[in-house]
Amino acid sequence: RFGGDEFSVTLPETDQRGAVETAHRLRQAIRAHRFHPVEEAEVSLTASFGVATYPEDGQSGEDLLRHADEAMYLVKTGTRDGVGIKEKQ
Repeated sequence: RFGGDEFSVTLPETDQRGAVETAHRLRQAIRAHRFHPVEEAEVSLTASFGVATYPEDGQSGEDLLRHADEAMYLVKTGTRDGVGIKEKQ
């Protein structure tokens, strides 16, 4: 867990396509679930994901987290509730 509402998931031996597919499945599961913090209320959540892969997007954990974070914030400032990848330079 990073900060109040950010989490990191490591997917060993997974390429960018597999990571994006996993992020989409997680996003859809979160969106479909109805949370009931109290009996009278139903809350739905959305999630924005950023994907970065080794070694294409960085050599260190710090680089990968930074690039995934940048990709996530692009999603958050756009449509939200989506999956972003690091743009190639």
